[in-house]
Amino acid sequence: MSEIEWAMVIFLVFVAIACGVLIWMIAMDAKQMQELERRFEELEGKKEEPKKSEWRVTSNVIGGTWLYAAYRLLDVTEPDNSGNREYCGGWEEDEARVAAIVYRLNKGAE
Repeated sequence: MSEIEWAMVIFLVFVAIACGVLIWMIAMDAKQMQELERRFEELEGKKEEPKKSEWRVTSNVIGGTWLYAAYRLLDVTEPDNSGNREYCGGWEEDEARVAAIVYRLNKGAE
């Protein structure tokens, strides 16, 4: 065999080995992905319900008037924002009445 033919054989062997290694890596990645998916599904099954906060009084100026409402956080691990709040009742002008409602709601939760 000439030097060019030997070089071609060596090159083809190298390509075959490289393809084998790539196939093995892809197979390992697929196995690892299956294992990660299995672990994720396990964790999803164990997911706890988010812990809600105690009831609180919130206030807001609406139309130049201070209004009050009873609310609690749906998930205490998340920031306080409108998407993480649950309200009980509507907005009222009487802060003391809303505070009394909050007190009763928190007493009932004990």
